[in-house]
Amino acid sequence: MKGTESSDIVDKAFNLGYFWYDKANRLVSNFSENAVKKVNSIKNNIKIYSIESNNVIKHSILNDNSTRTFGVGKIYKTFYTSGIGKQISKNWILSAGVTTTAVFLGFKLLQALRISKTISRNETQMILILGDYSDPIIRSQALDFYRRNYTVYICSETADRFKLQQEDFENLYFINPNSEDDLYKFTKLFDSHSINNTNCYDNKLVSIIFTPKLSYFTPGEVSLETLQYEIKANILINYNTLLKIIPHLPRSQVTQLILLNPSLSYNLQNTHHPTEMFISAFITAIYKSLKNYDSLSVFMIHIGLFQVRGQLSNYKYLKWNGSDIGKYLHDPLYELIRRYNGNLLQSLCQRIWTINGYWPVYYMGKYSLLATFNIFPLFMKFEAIYCKISNLVIHYFNKIIFKLF
Repeated sequence: MKGTESSDIVDKAFNLGYFWYDKANRLVSNFSENAVKKVNSIKNNIKIYSIESNNVIKHSILNDNSTRTFGVGKIYKTFYTSGIGKQISKNWILSAGVTTTAVFLGFKLLQALRISKTISRNETQMILILGDYSDPIIRSQALDFYRRNYTVYICSETADRFKLQQEDFENLYFINPNSEDDLYKFTKLFDSHSINNTNCYDNKLVSIIFTPKLSYFTPGEVSLETLQYEIKANILINYNTLLKIIPHLPRSQVTQLILLNPSLSYNLQNTHHPTEMFISAFITAIYKSLKNYDSLSVFMIHIGLFQVRGQLSNYKYLKWNGSDIGKYLHDPLYELIRRYNGNLLQSLCQRIWTINGYWPVYYMGKYSLLATFNIFPLFMKFEAIYCKISNLVIHYFNKIIFKLF
């Protein structure tokens, strides 16, 4: 009896499995037939296969273990041979080709816009700085250009004091603006009009930096003699030197001229620092005057607050925190020079940024742009009053706490 019961259970299980197998098979077969009908309605040019061909296909499906899954191989065979599969394959190849081309062009575009941190040592690119090397900000900027493999020439009245240091630096030179010999040797490096000067084509003057002192000016009211000296040392000598150099600039290119303007005191309407206000006004006037020269492309940079190693480097009377000088002055100034003298795409980006040279003005350093708004000086007065009130509140609060405890 036990054997009969166990055999009945096996038969029932087998019958149940076969029932669901047969039902699933018919379901998939119906689905495959409907799918084929849909394909036939979309593509009118599908060929009707003969009975012999169908028998061959069925025979191949039954014999092929890889496609023995309830007619899926037949669907794939019919779908692909109808022409739709071939069209999808062609579209996929076309899409893959377009995507690959777009990725390649995007990579090349980013590569063309990318600016390396230094220039090649094989290039002889010169930068002239019209400014006092004893000023900490000007000195750090000159050394940054030197580290980026530029050949740097510094023109100032204090040049003779630093000429002894030229032995320590291979591509850092000092020019005395009062020495005709120094100016002649410098202009001969790139002046193509000089007789028997074949080396001028190997040297390229990529930029001229016109900068007054940026770190410190005498605060408060100053005597007439002091004011005359500051204007002469920071403006007149550099401007006169620039006018001597302009006729020797190569005619084959338009040389970039960058004016650094310490305009924060002027924009803040700080009358306690008249020297900075005079210097800033002179720089603005020179900017407007030199824009008329065809041999120059003039840029102006308004200088904000900078600090080195946590210490404020300029406008120290404000007692605020400044921006990192390397990140917000050295790097942007270097990129400005590279884009101007770079490839066509880099130059195009700079033209777009400056509205095709109509507004070549930049703001570097903390508050350099914010200070240009008329409401900013008023905001500073309210902030000063707020600081005084808060200090008084903290002072009396500490007194009360001290008495109680």
